[in-house]
Amino acid sequence: MKKYIVLLVLFVGFFTSYGQDVLINSTNNGQTFTGCSRTIYDSGGSAGSYGNSQDYRVSFISNNAALPGITLQIIDDIDIDAGDTLWIYDGDGTSPSQLFRGGPNNLTYFNASNGLIADDHFQMSILNTSHKITIRFKSNSTTTGAGFKISLSCSKLCQSVFSKIDNVLTTPQPDTNYIALCPWDTAKIVALGYYPMTDTMASPFYHQSDLTSTFNWNFGDGTTASGIGMTTVNHYFTPGRGYDVMLTIVDSSGCQSNNAFGLRVMTSMNPLSYIDPLPDICSGNSFLVDVGYSDSSTIHVNPVVSEQISSQLYDSTTFIPDGVCDGSACYNTFVTFNSFNPGQTIQSVTDIMSVCINMEHTFIGDLHFEIVCPNGQSTKLMNTTGSGQHGGANLGQANTSDAGDDCDPSTNPPGTGWTYCWSEQPSYAYHGTLDALSDGTSPVDSTNRTNHSNYIVPEESFSNLIGCPLNGTWNIKICDLWSADNGYVFWWTLELDPSLVPQAWTYDVGIQNVIWSGPYLTSTNDTTAQISPAIDANGSYDYTFTIIDRFGCGYDSTMALKVVQTPTPNLGNDTSICNDGVIVIIDPHYGIAGTTYNWSDFTTDPNLPVLYPGTYSVTVTNSNANIQCKGYDTVTVNYYVQPTANFTAQPTEGCSPLVVQFTDTSVPDTIAYSYAWDFGDPSATVNTSTEKNPQHLYSSYGNFDVSLSITSPNGCSSSISKPGLIKVHPTPLAKFTPNPSNASLSDNPNVTFTNETENYILSETTWRWDFGDGFSSTDMNTSHIYTDPDDYAVMLVATNSYGCADSVTHTVVVEDELFIPNILTPNGDGQNDYLVIGNLNTNRENVLKIYDRWGKKVYEKKNYNTTSRCKKTDPSGKTWNCGAVMNSGQGWTGEGCADGVYFYTFHYDGVIKTVDSNGTISILGNK
Repeated sequence: MKKYIVLLVLFVGFFTSYGQDVLINSTNNGQTFTGCSRTIYDSGGSAGSYGNSQDYRVSFISNNAALPGITLQIIDDIDIDAGDTLWIYDGDGTSPSQLFRGGPNNLTYFNASNGLIADDHFQMSILNTSHKITIRFKSNSTTTGAGFKISLSCSKLCQSVFSKIDNVLTTPQPDTNYIALCPWDTAKIVALGYYPMTDTMASPFYHQSDLTSTFNWNFGDGTTASGIGMTTVNHYFTPGRGYDVMLTIVDSSGCQSNNAFGLRVMTSMNPLSYIDPLPDICSGNSFLVDVGYSDSSTIHVNPVVSEQISSQLYDSTTFIPDGVCDGSACYNTFVTFNSFNPGQTIQSVTDIMSVCINMEHTFIGDLHFEIVCPNGQSTKLMNTTGSGQHGGANLGQANTSDAGDDCDPSTNPPGTGWTYCWSEQPSYAYHGTLDALSDGTSPVDSTNRTNHSNYIVPEESFSNLIGCPLNGTWNIKICDLWSADNGYVFWWTLELDPSLVPQAWTYDVGIQNVIWSGPYLTSTNDTTAQISPAIDANGSYDYTFTIIDRFGCGYDSTMALKVVQTPTPNLGNDTSICNDGVIVIIDPHYGIAGTTYNWSDFTTDPNLPVLYPGTYSVTVTNSNANIQCKGYDTVTVNYYVQPTANFTAQPTEGCSPLVVQFTDTSVPDTIAYSYAWDFGDPSATVNTSTEKNPQHLYSSYGNFDVSLSITSPNGCSSSISKPGLIKVHPTPLAKFTPNPSNASLSDNPNVTFTNETENYILSETTWRWDFGDGFSSTDMNTSHIYTDPDDYAVMLVATNSYGCADSVTHTVVVEDELFIPNILTPNGDGQNDYLVIGNLNTNRENVLKIYDRWGKKVYEKKNYNTTSRCKKTDPSGKTWNCGAVMNSGQGWTGEGCADGVYFYTFHYDGVIKTVDSNGTISILGNK
C-alpha cells in the first residue's frame, strides 16, 4: 500500500515556495535537479509500485543562495522488498559518504560523522563542497513494493548538532536510555548538546554551545518545555504507562539536531487491586496469606503493564437495587484508558466497536443506560422515565425470588448474567433497541460476540460521542427508576477500534518481592506468609505487607486478622469419688465471656458436680459471629469406700493438769488413714497431732472440743467433732511463806505460816498443815512453836470441791546453843556411855576430831550424829571407838580407849551461826 506523506518543514522561512515531483526512474537516471521544494518518489510515482531490476540515481542542488543546503525527509514507512535498497549520499554521485542506507531488513541511518541516529530527516553536511545530495534506488528481479516518498527542502548549511542524555546527572539514572519511576517520583532529566564541528578548522563558520542553543522538550504526555540553555528539566509523569521523551536542539543559526534523543520513561503504579477479607480463625491454627494475580489469592494484584490496548473491562459486581436507595437511583461504573496519544478523539461512530454489559435484572422497563465519555459528552443506550411504560422482559437469568430489604444485597442474591452489546458497526447483525426487545420474549436473548449477531441498537447514536477524548475515564451510568425489581451488573467492557492505538513499545513491571510484618508470622517468602497465632492469642491483629516491584517501588497496605481463642479445657488428672461424696469438676476457662460448655451428660454449666464414677468429657466453645473454636478434655472418676471417723478418750474428766489418752475407733479399721487431731486446747504449745492414738496434756482447766479428720489412701475423708468432750477442773496451786524460816530455840520461836495459794475458791477449798514434828492444822493461815532443834519439812495441802489437791513443802530450820560433855563413863551402865552433843541439828554439816594427851588423833568423824561409845567393835562406824583402828574390809578392831583426858575440836556449819569449839573429854571406867 502506498503511504501518503506530507512535507516536514524543519526550519520555517528557510525553504522556497515552489515545488515539483521527481521520479527516480530510467528517464531521470543520472540527472541533477535544481529547486527547493520537491517530492521524490520511486518509479511508480504517488500511486503505483516500482518495477523490477532497477538501479537509478538522481542528484539535487539548491537554487537559493541564502539556503544552499538540502534536507530530505522520509515521511512514512518505506515499503520495499527485502532484496531492494535505498541510499542517500552526502554529495554528487555514489562515492560520497552515505547519509542513509535502508531496506525492510537492514534499515540503517547515518549522519555526516558516520554515527548511528534514529530520525527520519537527513541534511547535507556543511563539508559537502558540491552542495549536491544523491538518492539511489536498486530493486531485484522478483518482488516489488509500494515504494517510498521523500520530501526535499532547501536549508542553511548547518554544523552538526547532536543531543544526548547525561547518564550521571539524570535521576533516576538511566539504564540503556530507559528511566524507571515510581508513582511518587519526579524525573530529573539532564541533557547535553554535542557540537563536533564548532570552532574546528574544518568548519569555522560559527560557534555553537548549550548556552546559545534552544532546547525543545517533548515529554510524550502532551506537555512540552522549551528554553535557551534548558539542559535540565524536572517532570512528573502520570503513572501506569511509558513515555518517549524527545529533545530537539536548535543552535544559534537555527540548525536542528539531527539525531533522536532516545530517552524512554517507564512508570510504575500500585499493583494492589483488592484484599479479600481475612477469615476469622481459631488460635493455635495457621493461615496462609498469598499475593497473586489469580482470583484464589488473598491479596489480589493487577499486572502493571504498559501496552497499547483498545478495550477496558469493569469487573466489580455491582448491585442495582429497586428504585431509590442511599439517596440515588443511579449507579456509576468506570473504566480508564491511557493507551492513546494525547489529544486523540473519537472521529466516527465506528471508532466505538461495542459497549457490552454482563448483567441480570427483572423487568427491563424501568432501566436507564447511558455512556459518559471523559469530557462529559454522553449518549443514551436505553432511556426510560421510570413510569414502567416499557416492556417487562428480564435480562439474563434473573433471581425473581428476592425477599427482605430491597436495598440490601444480602437479602437479594444474584442470578446469572447474560451479555448484551450495543454497537453501530455496519458488519454486525442487530435485533433492535433494548426498549423494543423489552416487549418481547423474556429473558432478552444475549449477544453472540463470536459471530457478531444479536447486537442492540443504541437509543441515541454514538455520534453524540464524536470529539470525546480517547484517554481518560469512561462511565456506564445505570439507573433503576422504578421499584419492585432489582439486578446485578457483573462486568462491562468498552471496546474501541484497535487501529486507533498508536504503535508503541511495551513493558511490564513485575513484583520482585513482598515484605511482611505482624505478630505470629512463622514463615514468609516473596509471595506468601504463614500466620500461626499462639493458643492464647485472642483479638484483632494487624498485618502490614509491602509489595516491592521490579523498579524498587514499595506499596504497602494493612489487613486485619481476627483471632478467636481456642479453649484448652483442663479437667485435671483422673480422680476419685467416695461412695457418699460429691466432687465438682471445674474448667479453667470458667468466667471467660462468650464461652459455652457441653458435658457428656448434656449439662451446660461450666462446673460439673459428679456423684457417680465414670468417664466425663466436655466440649468448650468460644465463638464470635463468624466462627466457633472448640476444645475438648476428658477425666475419669473412680469409686472408693468412704470411711467414718470416730474415737474415744480416757479420762474425759479430771483435775488439771490432765493427761488424756485418745484412741482411734474409725471404720473400716483396715485402712491406713492419715490423721488430723485437734484437741481444742489453743493455750497448749502443741494442740494437734497426726498420730493414730495420741496423748494430750491439758494444762489449763475448762471444757474442750476435740475433733478428728481422717483421709484414706484413696483420698476419701471423714471428720468428727465432739464438743465439750474433755472437762478439766482447776487445781489449786499451793503456796505459803514461813516466818521466820530459820529459828533459834533460845528465842522460844513461834513460826507464822502465811497461805499464798492460787486458783482457789475460799468457800470450796480445805487446808491441811503438817509442821514436820507431828503436829498439824486446818486453818487457812496458822503458826507453830518448835521445841527441838532440827530441819522441819512443813507441808501445806490445798483441796477444792472437785477433789483436786496440791501440796507444797518448805523447810524450817530450828537451832540452839550446842553442849558437849567433858566426862564419859562408858561402862555400860547406860549413863554417859555415849558422847552426846546436846542441841545438835544433825542436818547441818560438822566435823569432830579427838586427840590423846600426846596429841595423837584417835578419832575423826564428819557429820557426827549424836552418840559414840567405847566398844571393841562398832559396825555402824558412828561411834568413837576409843582408839581402835579401822582395818579395811574388817570394820573397827583393837582395844578401847584407856581412861584419861582427851582433847577434841568440833566445827559446826549452822544456818543461824557457825560454831568452832574445842575442849577436853575425860574418860573414866572404860576398862
